[in-house]
Amino acid sequence: MRLRLKDPTGVHEIDVRRQDNRLTIQIGERSLELEVFELPPAEFVLKSAGRVFRGYAARHKDRIFLQIGGRSWSFDDITREEETRVGAAVVSDNQVVAPMPGSVIKLLVEEGQEVKRDQPLVIVEAMKMENEVRAPADAVVSKLLVEPGQQVGAGERLIELMPLEGSGEGRDTSS
Repeated sequence: MRLRLKDPTGVHEIDVRRQDNRLTIQIGERSLELEVFELPPAEFVLKSAGRVFRGYAARHKDRIFLQIGGRSWSFDDITREEETRVGAAVVSDNQVVAPMPGSVIKLLVEEGQEVKRDQPLVIVEAMKMENEVRAPADAVVSKLLVEPGQQVGAGERLIELMPLEGSGEGRDTSS
């Protein structure tokens, strides 16, 4: 999942991947590998490079409060500010993301393939219903980020697109 968090020092783009109790956090060129053990309510223990940290996280609307090892931070979650809803997909920075948590049933495109606006790209099953995620504009599939059978969370990146010249990038596609 990609997050955009804002604090007094600026905007931070963060990629977070979780598998069981393993967490990978990518912030720019820096990558952190952590083990996370959740403790109710909103508390957790992190293990990294042999060190153990106790922490607390809370969210109120779009504000995130984080305390780890005696240090505190607060961020505004601006992930959705720059996104535009198009059909069943949410698109941000030429990335197509899952509209809801579910399972990738089928990829309908390949890397390097040219796609047309509204063309189905991937099918995600959620609550026993199949959802077609469609292209927001004419583009080329630059990267597939998921595979069939993979579980995805709401907002998780599925496909990266590269706009075609003259495809109207920057126009308002929300209607």
